[in-house]
Amino acid sequence: MINGLDGFFRYIPPRLTKLIVSLPTPLLERVTEIRLRLNVPFSMTIGGKNILLDKDGNICNVKNAVCATKKEMEECISLLSQGSLYTYDDTIKTGYIPIKDGGRAGLCGETILQNGIVRGFKEIYSINLRLHRHIPLFASDLIKYYAREGICGTLIYSPPAMGKTTFLRSAAFLLGEGKNIRPFRVGIVDERSEIFIKGVSDGLVDVITNCPKAYGIELLCRTMSPEVIICDEIGSGEQDAIINAQNTGVHLIASAHGNSLEGLRRRPFIKKILEAGLFEIAVKLTADENGYECEIERIL
Repeated sequence: MINGLDGFFRYIPPRLTKLIVSLPTPLLERVTEIRLRLNVPFSMTIGGKNILLDKDGNICNVKNAVCATKKEMEECISLLSQGSLYTYDDTIKTGYIPIKDGGRAGLCGETILQNGIVRGFKEIYSINLRLHRHIPLFASDLIKYYAREGICGTLIYSPPAMGKTTFLRSAAFLLGEGKNIRPFRVGIVDERSEIFIKGVSDGLVDVITNCPKAYGIELLCRTMSPEVIICDEIGSGEQDAIINAQNTGVHLIASAHGNSLEGLRRRPFIKKILEAGLFEIAVKLTADENGYECEIERIL
């Protein structure tokens, strides 16, 4: 049993699955993404690095890497959508298909436009299967900080595929279960069904899924009186709802893509949130072949 990966094999064509499982188990346990590309190399993301395989399952360069065929791409999409793309029409418009057991498949290709609005895909060129790892103690350093200094608004940041969602999931369950801290009422706004995994927590966690972030934050504050709200990848247009949540006394733990706090401050909507004093600390995540690391810093 490989942490979080076994369930994904049902969506991957057999030829590619056979190559993937030929890798050593320590590497497989750290796979975060599997990317299929039409007639160009398929790859895996491990510790923030791109890993490619040749026809014998050996790690190789781009020139010798195995590519996904059109038939394999179509098979993968059919398996992901359970043979009915129409069922996932709303999420496909925004570039992904949710995966039942946790995770999502990002999509790229030739879009169908109607009046300047994306309605779907005419052809899919790339599929990015993003795994949902549950690493229970990933956010333990943050929880220790809260236990020592008090819980506060927290911004988690890193470049893409560095473990932000996994970190948020860990923080939600550690707070909800009261691990090394008193239990908190935690609300999760899980817009793309990425954070919450059914059956992995008995804590005080309330979740709303497949819901726009701004509306979800407002709904949780109005109906569930959370002490903490957790959400992923804050974006422009959501800053007002996020700032309003602060006025209710709710602590927000959220994530954003970025390499540094200085870079984040140059983005207008994040600058507005930071100037509103919503976040007191930031957590920078990094990943390499040895695993994940986090650095906690105060936001001045």
